[in-house]
Amino acid sequence: MLPAIKEYKAAVQQTLDIMFLPEGKEFFTSTDVVSQDSADRTIMAWDFQTGAKISNQIFHERYTCPCLTHHPKDSIFVAQTNGNYMALFSSLRPYRINKRKRYEGHKVEGFAVGCEFSPDGTLLVTGSSEGKVFFYSYHTSRIVRMLSAHGPHLESFVLTTLNEHQHGVVAVMFEYNPKARVPFHTHPWCKLVDSGQSYFLVSVLIILS
Repeated sequence: MLPAIKEYKAAVQQTLDIMFLPEGKEFFTSTDVVSQDSADRTIMAWDFQTGAKISNQIFHERYTCPCLTHHPKDSIFVAQTNGNYMALFSSLRPYRINKRKRYEGHKVEGFAVGCEFSPDGTLLVTGSSEGKVFFYSYHTSRIVRMLSAHGPHLESFVLTTLNEHQHGVVAVMFEYNPKARVPFHTHPWCKLVDSGQSYFLVSVLIILS
């Protein structure tokens, strides 16, 4: 028997990301709703049981947010923005933004660039639209390391995730441009995936501490 289907209704066209809080009672969505006079539905908080909107007055800057990620220990979450920075929020009501701290130095520029905290919460890693992976210090918001892809056929890092079981291992997925006419030779740690419209290369990087 299939479980009952719940509907969570909002006047939006597209949901970009969904993030549950650790207790599972509330979750956040990021949407594509941004206009010149309003950004009140860019990030919304929901009650999982009732389907009610808890708040849509969370992020007021006029940028969409392709990725949301929660800190593994603190009551904090980060939103990747198309303003080329990651914004920091409290995950406790009323979900206030930290106006004194942001993580900037990478570029997003309309790509669905992912971000994620390290298992111990000390690092925040993100891809970028320029083919680089950035590692930020969670506490200082400074860039502590940056890795760059090589070759014109590697266009943008769109997804990053850290291995919680192996220290220093991060998996990344970046867009491969087959029209660049650059020969690509696969390696044992790489896999080329055809997404239908473009190619995505899945790679595992070993980061030495």
